[in-house]
Amino acid sequence: PTARRRALFAWLLAIPIVAWMVPEMMFGIAWPSPLGYHAGTVLLAVSPSGGVFSGTGVSGNSFSPQSSGAGGPFPIQYRFTDPNGCTGTAVTSIRVEARPVAAFTVSGRPCEDSLFMFVETTQQGANSPVLDRLWNFGDGATGIGATMISHAYANAGTYNVTFIAHTAACSDTVVQPLTVRANPAPAFTPVPDSVVCED
Repeated sequence: PTARRRALFAWLLAIPIVAWMVPEMMFGIAWPSPLGYHAGTVLLAVSPSGGVFSGTGVSGNSFSPQSSGAGGPFPIQYRFTDPNGCTGTAVTSIRVEARPVAAFTVSGRPCEDSLFMFVETTQQGANSPVLDRLWNFGDGATGIGATMISHAYANAGTYNVTFIAHTAACSDTVVQPLTVRANPAPAFTPVPDSVVCED
């Protein structure tokens, strides 16, 4: 019996055991992070293909910021099973920014050569600060980066003032007309020479 056990044990040791490796995956991020809420649907890229994506905002092999909503980071998981039955998982994440609502106020006398004060009043999303500001005063003059800026118009007329607010992933534009009025030009009316007698 002992010899038989030894022979059986030796035979079991001789059986080859095959161990398959878990598939290695590359998760391609084909978009910037953060992603703007109003961006279109994003195609998810991964290698090898043929697995299953899951996560908030995921449908098939695409990610929709409108479905996930603003916020995050949202984890996106990819699960792949190879022909040998081995399964691997890859995970990435994406943050979605809400679009800012660009706005500004104007104050000052509406006259030629008077200084107007422009003050940004943009509504910003949570964790989505405005990083860059562009002003166009409609008369060829521009401004960059300021939340408060002054400008004077040399000529009367109606000007379209444009303000653009940029976050890391989004931007919004507002255009507001501004009417500048001409300064009055007073003048004396000539009167003929006359002599006035004192009372």
